[in-house]
Amino acid sequence: MRVAWVQPEDLLRHELVASREEGRPVDDIEARWLLAGGPAGPPVGGATSPPAPPVLRELAVELLDELDARPVPMDPDEPDSLDDIRATWPPPDPAVRAAPAASGRDDRVLGAWLGRAAGCLLGKPVETIPRAGIREILEATGRWPLGGYFTAVGLPVEVARRWPWHGASRSTSLVENIDGMPEDDDMNYPLIALHLLETRGHDLSADDVATAWLDLLPAG
Repeated sequence: MRVAWVQPEDLLRHELVASREEGRPVDDIEARWLLAGGPAGPPVGGATSPPAPPVLRELAVELLDELDARPVPMDPDEPDSLDDIRATWPPPDPAVRAAPAASGRDDRVLGAWLGRAAGCLLGKPVETIPRAGIREILEATGRWPLGGYFTAVGLPVEVARRWPWHGASRSTSLVENIDGMPEDDDMNYPLIALHLLETRGHDLSADDVATAWLDLLPAG
């Protein structure tokens, strides 16, 4: 079985979608990929078909590097600090706690970390649910377009049955029960990466990463 999120030929197809949504020009790169025989559209499952031929895989690596080098155009309204966020986007739900005060570089680091936590928490209940299901849940609870966290309050039974919340996240990640950021793998990995930088420096190796995962990630 091949895992989709580590194969260059699969990663490229996801990156084309993400880059286009970020405003990067990708039509030329996508055309080169399709002309070479690469499949269109990102894979939707964790396991994918047999690997791409070596030539196509090498092209995927090359195109990923090209996409990574293209700057993301900045929105003139993009907030630059937590103060900007507070001024333009007051939390829509009382369960969303106010961010602590900070300044200077600490303000930007804190903003980045809070943004990662907030985005991770937002997506937890609907992980694996397709866009159509997410929209149906939001419309059924009067929250479309999305302007806050998900809720089960007022969600019709048939919609909940058709689109069940992901895993155990219902008890920690709906607006009616959010109490800080619950433990999550997407938060664990950057903390382990920070630990590696602090203990091994910039010359860390793949073996250092493997050892840290074995030491710091619980089994399962």
